[in-house]
Amino acid sequence: MNRPEEPAKLILPPPPPPPPPAAPLFCKAVSMVTPSDASIKDTDPKEEIRQSIKRFVKTLPECTMWFACNTHVMSFLQDGPKCGLVALCMAANLLNGNNGTDLDVVFRHAQSLGYTCKGEMFSATTMGMLCNEAHQIDCTVKKNGLRDKTMILNHLSAGLPMLVPYDADFNHEPCCKQGQKAHWAVITGFLLGTADPISVGNHHCQQDEIIESLFHLPPKAVLLPSDVKCRQCYLFAKHGKSTHLQTWRYDAMENSNKQLTSLDPKIAKEIDNYLIPEGGIKAGLCNQIILLEQSTGCG
Repeated sequence: MNRPEEPAKLILPPPPPPPPPAAPLFCKAVSMVTPSDASIKDTDPKEEIRQSIKRFVKTLPECTMWFACNTHVMSFLQDGPKCGLVALCMAANLLNGNNGTDLDVVFRHAQSLGYTCKGEMFSATTMGMLCNEAHQIDCTVKKNGLRDKTMILNHLSAGLPMLVPYDADFNHEPCCKQGQKAHWAVITGFLLGTADPISVGNHHCQQDEIIESLFHLPPKAVLLPSDVKCRQCYLFAKHGKSTHLQTWRYDAMENSNKQLTSLDPKIAKEIDNYLIPEGGIKAGLCNQIILLEQSTGCG
């Protein structure tokens, strides 16, 4: 007797591989130097100043006494043309006690408001608006640049930061390229050199343990007497392409800030991909700085 034929077995094809992860809506705006990086988190503020002076000033000019005042801020590194957003977030961190700022959120917020396409910020006025809206920080846009040195130093000596656009050289120090290398930095303090020996007791200065001619002024300290002649003036700064504290000549930063008049030719060729203010960067950045402080407004 013939056996009935068995039904053919159905051979299923192997399951398809899982789909690739969906691309994020926005690229990662900026990578932050995290608290796990001990070289940043645990930096002694005085040592940070010493290293910055050695790196940028090399040897202190022949002045009798040097006075440093700086408020330490955690470093951020930028990804893409987001130097302004990085500087803004470092300043916000400084004012908020280095409690952390989500840079990706700030980037998306700036995009949603129509302030930027790729993270670029070519308007000091727009930057000031973003400071207030994203961080509830009071800001003042000054259109006379760094000309009023006494006002600037008083602001910094109160422990308050400021944002300054400038042309960055190959080493990111201030230079004059007519705005074609425009970059943003957050200024957090200053270094003054005087040839006049003065009594430091009235200024609550602390002599540096290593550099005998260096004295540290605490934030919110009374500035040096107005009749003391300062031979040298430097600014302490940070920006999105280095974790190190910078020490730049005040006059170099001032001169760089007041000659921002033309776009980088590479950006000009792709101008539709960026948000440029009416009047270009001459109207948006030239000779402008932003002074920041904690908001005093009510809910």
